[in-house]
Amino acid sequence: MSTVSSSSGTVRRPFSPAVWIMRAFFSVCLLAASGIGWFGITQLFASRELAKFTRDLESRGIPYDNATMQKAFRDKTHAEGSETLKSIIRLSKWGSSLASVQAIPFVGAMYENSSPWMSLIGLKEWPTDDLPEQIVSDYLAEMEPMFTLLDQLEKMPKPVRIELEMNGYWTSLAQLDDARLTMQVLSLEARYAIFKKDKPRTMRAIKSMVTLAQALDSQSFLMVDYMVEFYRTITRAVIQESMTCEFWDLAETRALKDMIESRRLNHFNRTRAWEWERAMAMSSIESSTGFWNSGEEMIYMIPKFPSAKLKIMKHYEEHIKISGLPRDQKNSHLGEMERDLMSFSNLIDGTSLILGVLLPSSNWMIDIEERSEDSAKFALIACGIRQFKLENNRLPTNLDELTSVGVPRELFSTTNRGRFGFVVEDGKAWLWSYDFRNPLNKVAEVRSTDPNQYQYQPTLSFE
Repeated sequence: MSTVSSSSGTVRRPFSPAVWIMRAFFSVCLLAASGIGWFGITQLFASRELAKFTRDLESRGIPYDNATMQKAFRDKTHAEGSETLKSIIRLSKWGSSLASVQAIPFVGAMYENSSPWMSLIGLKEWPTDDLPEQIVSDYLAEMEPMFTLLDQLEKMPKPVRIELEMNGYWTSLAQLDDARLTMQVLSLEARYAIFKKDKPRTMRAIKSMVTLAQALDSQSFLMVDYMVEFYRTITRAVIQESMTCEFWDLAETRALKDMIESRRLNHFNRTRAWEWERAMAMSSIESSTGFWNSGEEMIYMIPKFPSAKLKIMKHYEEHIKISGLPRDQKNSHLGEMERDLMSFSNLIDGTSLILGVLLPSSNWMIDIEERSEDSAKFALIACGIRQFKLENNRLPTNLDELTSVGVPRELFSTTNRGRFGFVVEDGKAWLWSYDFRNPLNKVAEVRSTDPNQYQYQPTLSFE
């Protein structure tokens, strides 16, 4: 408003529209400048804290980008054995191309109607007209050069260096993935040896399976951890099945049980894996290529502000801190962290969107670890039953009796699916687990009598 004087006093008249527009414009500019200034200051402080965080990681030798991951990988793996491992994988890929392989469990039909738990013993009707024993025997004879190379690899230092070029989340793990073919062939070799009741051949196959897992266990990415653990799960399945035969002596049974137990106790602290996950995440955010080829272009539409980067680093730091906690506490923290990601501050600067692309599902991680833990418990119980029979010259009447041979009571129950099934019928002891195809399945009170279900619901019998 402006004022004018007249004989009757002071008269106020309204501002012109142009004045109001100018005032509004300058107010908006002032607010925008204040906002930009505040944002710039916060980004400056975040940038400084991020640089300090990175320097601290570097001083402790923890990888934080592609270059430091590459160096750490070379430092912790051994070049000796690299060519041998490549030849092993190459031979297993060649073996998977043979015409006869499509009819054989574990190799040709792995992802169609088979599983790592399928048993040539459990399938009572084997050999069949469709899969005569001679086909399996001839195929394994052709794969003998691969088994010989694995014997050589056993004597070499581990883990073995594989071809790996660090590129954030687009780092190719093809060679590690190809090793599943090697493990499938070894699984068939071991089970065929058990079928033939050939103890030396069975032990050789088990040692080769252990060797392969050790060679690939580079102590790096989370996905490497899970893939290697999958290979160890297959190895445990073979060991537990071998316990149904009566060719292991007491010392051998204890040694196999101790091998499973030592790995189980040291498996679920993933501090180091999450450190590598953080390095991969930061490398991916800084990269200008990669997601374009994977259909996840949205990460490049998100402003990569220092504040968002710092939040991402700190979010991974939380994963690192809880990685060594007991499972129940860790699962609770994971739920809280996922809820925190949806907070307004994380949504506004893109943190939630970036981590939504980069982070694996917490439910997926929990399910993998629970199934892995349950498979280790099941295998240890199987070893305990055989050890009990060797020490007492009789089968246990219930699982609680296995405490006398060093199997703790806490192993008698799964993580979340109930107590393992056990019953003695007609001079046989039966041990069974749950059907892992459904995450809601519990251990059945009564065992399945259909041998074809044993590949999905691990079931063992002891005499």
